[in-house]
Amino acid sequence: MTEQPHSRNLVLKNVTGTGAIRSLTVRALAVSILAYVIAVAAIEFTRGAGQIATIWPINAILIALLLKSHRSNWLSLLVATGMGLFAANLTSGNDIPRSAILTLANLAEICCVLYVFERVPSVRFFSLPGISVLVAGSTIGCAISAGLAAIGLLVTGEAFVLREALNWFSADFLGILLFAPITWSLLERSSKYGTSAPDFQYVAKLGLLCATTFFVFAQSAYPFLFLVPPALVFLAFSRGVKAAAVGLLMITAIALPFTLAGSGPLALMTGDMIAQILALQLFLATNSVLGLAIGAAASDRRRLMRQIRKSRARLRDKSREQQEMLAKAHLAERMAGVGHWTLNPVTQEVAWSPEVYAIHGVTPEEFNPMYGDAILFYAKEDRDRIRDLVQHAITDAQGWEFEATLIRKSDGQKRRVRSIGEILTDREGNVERIFGVFKDITDEQRVIEALASSEANYRTIADNSTDIIVRFGLDGIITYASPSCEILGVTSETAIGLSTIDFTIPEDKDFASSVTRDLFENNSVDPSVLREFRVRDKDGNIIWLEGNPKIIRSSDGKPVEIISTFRDITDRKERETALAEARAEAEAAEKAKAEFLSNMSHEIRTPLNGILGFTQLLSQTDLNAEQKLFAQRALSAGGMLRDIVNDILDYSKIEAGRVVLEDRPVDVANTIQETIEIVLAGREGKTVPITTSAGTIALYTDEVRLKQILTNLLSNAAKFTESGSIHISAHVLEDALNLTVTDTGPGIPAEKLESVFEGFRQADNSITRVYGGTGLGLSISRSLARLMGGELTLDSTVGEGTSATLILPYRPASQDEVSGRATRASPGQTKQMRIMAVDDVRMNLELVKLGLKKFGHTVEVFQSAQEAIEDLRAGGNYDVILMDVQMPELDGMTATRMIRELDEPARNIPIIALTANVMPEQISNCLAAGMNAHVAKPIDITELNSRIAELCDATARASAPEPETDPIGALTDRYREYLSTVPDEVSKIFDIENSEDVLREIRQLAHSIAGSAGSFGFKEVSDAAFSLESVASKLAEDGKPTQELAAGLKSFLQATERAAS
Repeated sequence: MTEQPHSRNLVLKNVTGTGAIRSLTVRALAVSILAYVIAVAAIEFTRGAGQIATIWPINAILIALLLKSHRSNWLSLLVATGMGLFAANLTSGNDIPRSAILTLANLAEICCVLYVFERVPSVRFFSLPGISVLVAGSTIGCAISAGLAAIGLLVTGEAFVLREALNWFSADFLGILLFAPITWSLLERSSKYGTSAPDFQYVAKLGLLCATTFFVFAQSAYPFLFLVPPALVFLAFSRGVKAAAVGLLMITAIALPFTLAGSGPLALMTGDMIAQILALQLFLATNSVLGLAIGAAASDRRRLMRQIRKSRARLRDKSREQQEMLAKAHLAERMAGVGHWTLNPVTQEVAWSPEVYAIHGVTPEEFNPMYGDAILFYAKEDRDRIRDLVQHAITDAQGWEFEATLIRKSDGQKRRVRSIGEILTDREGNVERIFGVFKDITDEQRVIEALASSEANYRTIADNSTDIIVRFGLDGIITYASPSCEILGVTSETAIGLSTIDFTIPEDKDFASSVTRDLFENNSVDPSVLREFRVRDKDGNIIWLEGNPKIIRSSDGKPVEIISTFRDITDRKERETALAEARAEAEAAEKAKAEFLSNMSHEIRTPLNGILGFTQLLSQTDLNAEQKLFAQRALSAGGMLRDIVNDILDYSKIEAGRVVLEDRPVDVANTIQETIEIVLAGREGKTVPITTSAGTIALYTDEVRLKQILTNLLSNAAKFTESGSIHISAHVLEDALNLTVTDTGPGIPAEKLESVFEGFRQADNSITRVYGGTGLGLSISRSLARLMGGELTLDSTVGEGTSATLILPYRPASQDEVSGRATRASPGQTKQMRIMAVDDVRMNLELVKLGLKKFGHTVEVFQSAQEAIEDLRAGGNYDVILMDVQMPELDGMTATRMIRELDEPARNIPIIALTANVMPEQISNCLAAGMNAHVAKPIDITELNSRIAELCDATARASAPEPETDPIGALTDRYREYLSTVPDEVSKIFDIENSEDVLREIRQLAHSIAGSAGSFGFKEVSDAAFSLESVASKLAEDGKPTQELAAGLKSFLQATERAAS
């Protein structure tokens, strides 16, 4: 069961009503007891020999209590009061009829006073009107009650009715005037009628009053009653009504006992005790009226002072608020640019706000405007119109609004202003004031004009643009389309209501829908999205359109519509397609070029490896002078061929941007000297001296490339200078190293100075025929100089010579760094090391073994990488590994990766790549596989030994003694014997069933013989092997031998048979 809300409300009302009844009952009982006790005390102590008490405070107390209570409680309290009074009369000896009549008389008195106060509801009790109401009500009430009491006494047999009635009136009237205010003030809980908490001054003044009263009533010789009122007034004036009420209570408490005891100034009277008590009550009532009136006045004064202080505080707050509001208004004026003004049509006075002053270009200090003065600020053509407007407003009591041109006084500028005026009239309808607002709208006017111009421009652009401009809502429906949409076969009018997606071809609709949906959902334009669609034009042809949308937002930032342009990019798309095809062709050509250069390098370097290697070994044998000359010339010719190949490869690297620079500490003087020695070694008897002037200069740069540039410059100078001198100088100027090579050669014409830096170009075509060369040296040198952050320039005079200046960034290095590196990288002799050489070509291994043996090294050779790895796993210990890259079964880079996975110390052995593959990416692949260095074929044994020393950080030692026998002849005989076994090898290859394996084995055999045969002078065999390798490589894709392969194989076998015979 659940209790209904109505039931709960009834219960709450019952509980509340029960509590209120209980509280009222307790209060009524208390009032009844109070009335009984006070009435009995008053009757017994103050009636003397008569029937009526001369002091009657109970009515006054009850009047105060009832006035403080709610009217709904009056009846119950009056009944309780009546019961208490009735009981008191019975206790005092009165019979029931008299007690009832006297009780009714007292209740009538109380009700009369209450009625008078109710008729004047707004009066304050402690005020002069309030005291007047109390006196009036008390007079009426006491007269009525005295009359009723007299009737009651008369009916019940009292003889002296008139005297008793007068006593009744006096006692009640004086009691009300005395005790009602006292009771009221004591019941007042607020402090508005006096200080709530007593202090020293209050106690002192109350003590003074008590002392004075005691002094007056403690003696009977002198009538000093007049001394009491001043003390009471002093207390009431300073402390208010409450203090006056307490003072009156203290006076009563002191005076009444002394008077009843026959002491005090009243004892000087000739009357009896009743007369004295009535006189005392009159004295006390007079003091009551006096004290309460003064206390009320003092309280009113303090209340007024508090109200004044509060009013002042409120006024200060209001003033601050008004000042703040005024400041805010001024700030608002400044922000909005709107001022206000007032015109008095009678006095012609004008009041301006600060913003109006600012608009006019004046200040309040320098200008006090009047109507006529204000009109003069306007342009002449506007003044009469404004005067008419103002006059019309005054006459017809109507406001106005106008725009006019104002000339600002501060700078003379013409400003466009707007003024709005309103009329304020009096009761008769006459115009009292004209007020309004004023604004400078010059900038606003310009913005409006600019917007109008922009709109016109927009319309012009939209109407004349070849791009299609459309506006569509968030639903995708077109609301505007420019005339350019006619290329799609629709007009501006027919396009409205359609969607942009309707125009795309079916293949692009999903993409168009997706990007449009993303645009709506994300509320932003993603610039990374390419909005390219295919549509059909009016002729049915497919064209490409590119969309460029822009979201238009409302003032709160929400998107409302989208404006987009669609541009025909069909031509661009066609160009992009053509460009992509051209790029693909260029990349294919570049790849073919790179492959060609790689193959050319490999094929040229492989025989050069043998030629230069064995020629170098030959030159170190015991030859006669003529033989040594021939060997040296063979080395020189091979070196020139190698340099030509290197130049072509360097030029290709530079073009492809694949040159990698190495930053090392370099001693410039040593580098110059080494370069001079290289150039001098190849001058073939020319006697023009090369001199140098270079101080101690050390810097960080690429030493190899620096030496390459200097070699080119000195070689050119030496080549073209028949007589005179060649000088190279080096010095540091600011932050740059300047290297200058000066010769006394024939010079270069000024118009050809720049052309010599172009690839494959020389100053004169006859130079190539006379001196040789590729024409790449200077082009490569300048390109290298720029890659190194510098520049290479020429200055030449025909018939006097040429000066080449190389400028490089100067980043200083210490001599210790240079010396340390020179020690580590010295190309001198190295300590004896144990070296592993891996190559599938036996003769290459023999060449390396013989060459390095001259430097004291021990070389172990392996013809397959697998054998070398097995040896390392078995514990083979080596200082360095020389690894060929292109080998059958297991190539060099794979083998290197496998070695790096072995246990220590094998995994940490330095590995040098020996290969004819010298392209940058090929070198990078070698290093990425785990190799530590790269040496290009043909191999320069001295360079290889230096690289080994640098890599292994070895120290120099003496080389092994020269062999007593000629190793070259023995090696050649052994190679001839090997060639005799080639036909048997070929027969074994054709025993293989798989044709792809046959082609691979033939290609590997031809590759191994092509390089080594040329090294031993078997040129016919080398050429036939190269041809056979090329044919086998081309047929590898088909995997089937052809007649071309058979012919190549026949030529190869015939060449080997002739060489072996």
